[in-house]
Amino acid sequence: MKIRKRTLALVIAFITLGGVGIASAGWFGHHGRRMNPEKMQRFVEWRMDSVLSDIDATDAQRDQIKALASQLFEAAKPQLEARGETRKAVLAQLSADTPDAAALHALVDARIDAMRALAHQAVDAGIEAHGVLDAKQRAALAERFEGHGHHD
Repeated sequence: MKIRKRTLALVIAFITLGGVGIASAGWFGHHGRRMNPEKMQRFVEWRMDSVLSDIDATDAQRDQIKALASQLFEAAKPQLEARGETRKAVLAQLSADTPDAAALHALVDARIDAMRALAHQAVDAGIEAHGVLDAKQRAALAERFEGHGHHD
């Protein structure tokens, strides 16, 4: 049962990093340069193709998992589009003689609520992707990600 939970967590992480990670990063690329969303989506799809090839995913599995990732990109777009307006509102407040603390807190709360909702969508997509893969593929995915992000 322990390996199943770890594998589920890794599948969720795979989907989450593809979708939510990009949204939270604000579509920024290497060294903080802004990347266009289409270019970022192509990059994520390229990486996803590599992983799906490594675990011998079928065409049907690829289609299902890519559809989940595409839905996450679509869900992230409103947050990305709102980012510029949020930045302008923050700059306007910070440029004022007396910034409105309540307005700034409301902006933070709105961004966090939107990110939380997107993160929940990513978890749901990860759970769905888990069901798309067979046990051997989930184990291969777990092995691939074993140790990634850990610096023990």
